[in-house]
Amino acid sequence: MIIAFKPAAVVYYAGTNDIGKGRTVEDTYTDTIDFIAYVHHELPETQIYYISQTQQPDRAGRWAEMQELNNRVRDYSLGDRRVTYIDTTKKLNREDGSYRGELFLDDGLHFNSLGYEEWTAIIRPVLYSDLLEEPAAN
Repeated sequence: MIIAFKPAAVVYYAGTNDIGKGRTVEDTYTDTIDFIAYVHHELPETQIYYISQTQQPDRAGRWAEMQELNNRVRDYSLGDRRVTYIDTTKKLNREDGSYRGELFLDDGLHFNSLGYEEWTAIIRPVLYSDLLEEPAAN
């Protein structure tokens, strides 16, 4: 479905549910790379922005796996100029690396309005600086 729209960019956030439900890092990583390869096969110049996995209270027991997925995709992105890894984790976590519970709904899984506000504040500047043309100088 994405290909039909011929986007200049794709923002990709996936994997937390997969790992949260017990899929392996390897399988989740392979799915991610397969998706990237498919998009680039069909649309070679499309930029893909991978949003890192977020540490959620409900998934605290799976965080090491999610971080491994983040690291693998980040490393992959370093070898492909068409893939940008956006690290939301450092800014959304406390300095000691723990999650900030005040960013989540009571389910411990989904962001509340403050969480989405902070998440967006990390992602938006990257997209804007890469994708929006600078206004013409007068």
